[in-house]
Amino acid sequence: MAARNKVDVEIFGEHYKIKGEAAPEYMSRLARYVDQTMRKVVQRNPRLTLHKAAVLSAINIADELLKVLDQQEAENKTESEIETKTETQANTVPSSGPEDAAAPDGATKTEQPAKDTGKKKSKKKKNQG
Repeated sequence: MAARNKVDVEIFGEHYKIKGEAAPEYMSRLARYVDQTMRKVVQRNPRLTLHKAAVLSAINIADELLKVLDQQEAENKTESEIETKTETQANTVPSSGPEDAAAPDGATKTEQPAKDTGKKKSKKKKNQG
């Protein structure tokens, strides 16, 4: 079991003791973020109660989180589509063996005909004597 850390924080003028397994610096950072968000909400509408400011701040933070999650999902989907297209293209290229492999840099591989040297092989007759 991980160690439980305790941090004293202040959020919108209220003091809280936060306990958790996260590093104390991280928990303090979370509290500062919530405090800043609440102050922005109240700055836009100074007549909000503490409760309503907290709820609207939670909605704003949830909105930020969901936008990031949606963006990550879209990026993962795009990466997945690219991988699928690449795999599909790789699977549709006909190949019967290494001799049919593509040449580097997309060049077309061609076979050269055997060179005719004009010399014919002749069988030498043995000199019988």
